[in-house]
Amino acid sequence: MMNQIPDHDWSEIEIYKFEFEYIKYISTLCTGSILLVVTFIEKLFKKPEWKICIAVALCSFLLSTIICAFSQACIIEKASERESIERRDKVQNLTIGLIFSSLLSYLIGVSSLVVFGLKNLF
Repeated sequence: MMNQIPDHDWSEIEIYKFEFEYIKYISTLCTGSILLVVTFIEKLFKKPEWKICIAVALCSFLLSTIICAFSQACIIEKASERESIERRDKVQNLTIGLIFSSLLSYLIGVSSLVVFGLKNLF
């Protein structure tokens, strides 16, 4: 017999907390990535090729961080909205779109760094 996951009645506030924490982690990763790239790029590679990959990565991380800030503002707005369920649903859809955009931008940044690293190591 397979173990079943027990049903859990998630409150809206718990869901908002999870969303907020997820966004906080993505923005922390992006900010840290920007700092590490800027600090160590010249020390790791003497004559780096394909510097455009670094520019794409830095811009992607910055864009992701900005999107995360807007996402957090949307979650705060959604959590405080008690009058209009229709408005809260619109903000929820916007928040989901922003979260996916932030994740996509982060993944583009990481991919650019991987391409840059592979090009300059081999």
